[in-house]
Amino acid sequence: MSPRTRAEAPRGPSQERLIDGIPEVWWGIADCESGDGPKAAGPPYRPDWDYHGRTYDGGLNFAYGTWDDAWSLAHREGIKGIGGAMTDAWRHTASEQVTVAARWLKATDWSQWPVCSRVVGVR
Repeated sequence: MSPRTRAEAPRGPSQERLIDGIPEVWWGIADCESGDGPKAAGPPYRPDWDYHGRTYDGGLNFAYGTWDDAWSLAHREGIKGIGGAMTDAWRHTASEQVTVAARWLKATDWSQWPVCSRVVGVR
């Protein structure tokens, strides 16, 4: 039997490997977006959850307007795991960034992360 590739790994919530309480898929997206880049989006993960750029922000590199929309949506719905006031993504913890991203993903699709979602095999 051959080993599973990244794209073949199961993606169900109960089967997803957690790293520091965050699903591995989000570590892969963050590593691709703010860490070692698309060619190295895999363990060991090195995302920069505090990334603060001109156009994109946080470990998942949210566009500023998208982060505002996503945070507002999650906050309005009372999603547990996001604290504080709406500020730039990098000012939130990795867990909060992922909580907001997961809610945004439910409302939209992986297009917020077009390259990196393909790199980690979720689209």
